[in-house]
Amino acid sequence: MQGSTGSKKKLQKYYGRTDLTPIYAVGTALHPCRKFGWWKFKDWEQSFQDDAKGFVHGVWSTEYESNAMTLELPTLVQAVESDDDFDDLEPQQIPTGSELEQYVEDKSPVDLVDMSDVFPFWQTKHEKWPMLTQMAQDYLAIPATSTPSERCFSQARLVLPHTRNRLGPAKISQLVLMDAWHKHFH
Repeated sequence: MQGSTGSKKKLQKYYGRTDLTPIYAVGTALHPCRKFGWWKFKDWEQSFQDDAKGFVHGVWSTEYESNAMTLELPTLVQAVESDDDFDDLEPQQIPTGSELEQYVEDKSPVDLVDMSDVFPFWQTKHEKWPMLTQMAQDYLAIPATSTPSERCFSQARLVLPHTRNRLGPAKISQLVLMDAWHKHFH
């Protein structure tokens, strides 16, 4: 029992560090099925919800919003007021607010084939929200854990035992890659 308590304390120590970076908040908010509602759905304390939203808005305003282009949507102009051809048309809705605000308010259904792969969604939204798409590409490409890199170091030790200690960096890289490719393709 003592071991599990120590492990839990260790995990809480590192889990608490996620509050120091906006990466997780931005990643959660940019998942089109989660957005800002995820934290409320998971019963996060209101202060944590506010902090997470603040992280997302902070990253957006400091790194992306200033580069966002204001896109003018085409509007329907009637040449003649009395033209009956346009009577059945509804007025066109012009989005207001920043790309982030439009995304958060967007209630369109999201159809994802794979819930863990949101990049197809963002590819379809590039023209509508170009800078928000860039933000999604930048932040969603960050791995949530360091496991892949740690696995690579562990695998390198198996491929390169202590008897091969005179190999140069280029040769080591080639051997590790060949081992990974062999396992992947066979």
